[in-house]
Amino acid sequence: MWDGTSRSLVIANGGFLSLLALAMAREAVTAAGGSGMKPIAYLPSLGGATATVKRDAAIRQADLFDAELVEAPVPSQAASAVGEAQTRLLVAAAYAATARQAALVVWPVRAGAGDEVDVTQAARALDRALLLTRLVALDADEHHQPAIRIEAPFADLSDRQVADLALDLDLPVRECWWWRDGYIDRLNRMGAEHARADAALRPAEAEGWDEFKRWMTALRAAGWAAATEART
Repeated sequence: MWDGTSRSLVIANGGFLSLLALAMAREAVTAAGGSGMKPIAYLPSLGGATATVKRDAAIRQADLFDAELVEAPVPSQAASAVGEAQTRLLVAAAYAATARQAALVVWPVRAGAGDEVDVTQAARALDRALLLTRLVALDADEHHQPAIRIEAPFADLSDRQVADLALDLDLPVRECWWWRDGYIDRLNRMGAEHARADAALRPAEAEGWDEFKRWMTALRAAGWAAATEART
């Protein structure tokens, strides 16, 4: 997917998948001898209680991998459905890419969680990326990027498969928006008492804790050692 010789734009929300995508984009440039242009971290308009912490993490991730940060404008009207929001996001990201001479838009989305892959949702994500690629390519005579493409490389992977990729790149997981110092010990001691405590978490904290548990479970299954945890 990445050849390192042309620009790529990664949709970045400060999470694990966007961190991995930025790392892979930077790795491709390095493998090409540094001749490629720096990747772009495209920060969509975020809402909800975790918006600020996600934005801050996305900015850190962009800086870590020497990516140009581009923030999407706030939409004038909220989308009424998830599919509509995804379509709007991808089209806006694709045109932002063409304006910066980038030929690849990376949509770091995963269908399902854990070992489960929602085949229907994965197929829908891949179809959406393909169809919107064709839509944006219709304007190639205006944006001069006929090879523009949108890809969702993690859509049909399990969490474990994604974790394997992360280990190969020694991914700095601490840079994810949901990381908190002390969560490792909390995860190690997790039991019925902690399950009851989880139920009392505020929504924003609960979202972060759930993401932490999800990806740490996958990373440990892939062989993430305690020494690795200590370095992150």
